[in-house]
Amino acid sequence: MKYSPDKELNALGFICPYPIIETSKMIKNIEVGEIIAIKADDLAIILDMPAWCHSNGHEYLGEEKLIETKGYIVYVRKGNRKN
Repeated sequence: MKYSPDKELNALGFICPYPIIETSKMIKNIEVGEIIAIKADDLAIILDMPAWCHSNGHEYLGEEKLIETKGYIVYVRKGNRKN
């Protein structure tokens, strides 16, 4: 499930809510349809990010396990909403 992200966010070593807050900031500066890849080793990311996407009109594309960091890369596509 590899995507070609337009932007990447490295949130390794940070806990919730940092990955969500930084994704929220970054997504405001990209175009509708562009993809952000977020690397995180806080396992809450795989629950929090889909919920955040749903409530903010973005598309959660899924995740990949990162073997070397025991974390994930999650993919988010910007939706049509203004936030």
